[in-house]
Amino acid sequence: IPLMISFGGLHGTTPEYCNATHAAIVAQEFPKLKMVLCHAGWPWVETAVQAAFREPCVYLSPDLYSFHVAGGRDYIEAANYMLSQKFMFGSAYPCADMESAVAYYLENLRPEVIENIMYKNAANFLKLEN
Repeated sequence: IPLMISFGGLHGTTPEYCNATHAAIVAQEFPKLKMVLCHAGWPWVETAVQAAFREPCVYLSPDLYSFHVAGGRDYIEAANYMLSQKFMFGSAYPCADMESAVAYYLENLRPEVIENIMYKNAANFLKLEN
């Protein structure tokens, strides 16, 4: 079952709620449960990147938290290199308009990862492609 969960930003009752260590523990207990952390555990950016890098079933979609916030450049760096296969475009529309979100990603991603981030990773995650 693919799971997309709002996991970051203002979600949860305390800031600790969105620490991606919790998602990593779930991933270890349920290794076949593929999950996307929408908002990517922000502000716990480094922890979220490490969880996605370490756990095969954890993916990140930081959406609006990848641009113009503290730690946002770290998500882009991870998408461009170590998480190019596990990072998915998201806009958080209507909180951020789609046109600006797409433009930001296209301006900041390396050309060789754009297709993965903007389409292929999500298609693979959802088993829409082989």
